[in-house]
Amino acid sequence: MIRESVLLGKVYISNKIPKSREEIRHMIQVFKNKEWLLFFCMFITIAIMSSLKYHNLNTTFFDLGLFLNNFSMIASGQWQSLFLSHIQPLGLFWAIPFYFFSTDLAATIILTFQAAFLVLPVVGLYRHFGLVSALAFSFYFPLWYNALFDFHMDHLAIPILFGFFFYERKGKLYQAISLAVLLSLVKEPFALQTAFCGLYLLARKNYLSGFFLTLFGVAYFTLATQYMQQYFNSPFISI
Repeated sequence: MIRESVLLGKVYISNKIPKSREEIRHMIQVFKNKEWLLFFCMFITIAIMSSLKYHNLNTTFFDLGLFLNNFSMIASGQWQSLFLSHIQPLGLFWAIPFYFFSTDLAATIILTFQAAFLVLPVVGLYRHFGLVSALAFSFYFPLWYNALFDFHMDHLAIPILFGFFFYERKGKLYQAISLAVLLSLVKEPFALQTAFCGLYLLARKNYLSGFFLTLFGVAYFTLATQYMQQYFNSPFISI
């Protein structure tokens, strides 16, 4: 009886030991990718908290309600809602869930993706700046406030602006410039940040790229505030 127990124990232990180099390599790789573990922990926590807050009617629902209404209108063909009050062309992508799902499920999808975008920078921070920087970002109060206070298009500015500085530090100017231009499409005030991204590049002696972003940011901000907002929010135009 004792001998059988010992043999069964050996078989059990041998089955728990990886039998190939591929399995060992996979385990080592999972252990090394701690940044994704931190990402998923934050993502799941924020996504669940924001979704439960909405479904339990404990949300400060005013702004979320406005956006849900706007996205629903966009999905129904009223694309002018992209320009109500603020100029937010990226809202077109947030309207996609309303083509296929109910409002409640679409709201959950939106809040889930908002959580994913907000915590995405933690991966780059961990890989290139270490655990301290990643944890500092993870426990940064405005990050959680942004994630749990309804829904705003502004949350996209966090990963986009991080990506700009990240790629600029790595010498990938085309990617950095593309993200700086995309930043202005979040909402018209962020075009001023695009302009300052250009000033930052000028200070870094990237003159052509710096002048381009500065001029683009100023031009877009002027066009959005002086023309597009005036047109789409005119009391004489019904949308």
